[in-house]
Amino acid sequence: MIMKKQIKSKINIITLIILIVGILLLLFALGFYTMERLNSQVGENTFLEDPTFGSEDADVTIIYYFDYQCKWCQKFDLETFPILKQEYIDTGKLKFIFKDFAFLGKDSQTLALAAECIYRKYGSEKFLEYHLLTYQNQHQKGSGWGSKENILTYSKSIDGIDLGYLDSCIINNTYLAEIVDDTYSGTLAGVSSTPTFFIGDKKISGAQPYSVFRELIETPDADAGNIVSESISTLR
Repeated sequence: MIMKKQIKSKINIITLIILIVGILLLLFALGFYTMERLNSQVGENTFLEDPTFGSEDADVTIIYYFDYQCKWCQKFDLETFPILKQEYIDTGKLKFIFKDFAFLGKDSQTLALAAECIYRKYGSEKFLEYHLLTYQNQHQKGSGWGSKENILTYSKSIDGIDLGYLDSCIINNTYLAEIVDDTYSGTLAGVSSTPTFFIGDKKISGAQPYSVFRELIETPDADAGNIVSESISTLR
């Protein structure tokens, strides 16, 4: 009787060991599979950070939170950003970082998703082409203008873009996590509307004119208190 209990106990221990080893092997296999998938997605043309323009050694960095349905973002991107790029970004004086704050509905999310898809496969320059083209095609918020079909239609004018890839990337929400992460980081930083800019420890809200940015870039220690205008930032 004692012998049977000892044998049964040994069997239980062996079974437990086998179970533990099996679980460890399964976890290892899952980890390996995950890494393989990650490696397959992270190729030579994949970009892991936010779209960034300018020199890493620039004295001033601007972080820009935007929504593709934001009218004031459209004004900034089509009127002010090109001047900033020519005068400061392209000359190495300014580093400029784009971050999604897709909070104005489903169209905003789909438009941002397409931007992420293009950026992470083709890089910053193609992202910027799409970014500006989207603002040129902007329509009324929530009208459905940000549908996948509409995005694919106007993205045909971007040379070198594989529309099949873009279609699949949008359908599968491939880079949705990056949009959520950007929006969450913005919320933690105090973003509640768009456009919102951070220049050092200064938060600038609203579609400010070029002169405001020029002042802050040329004199980074300037007091930004009088040029923050929450009233003209958009919630519509």
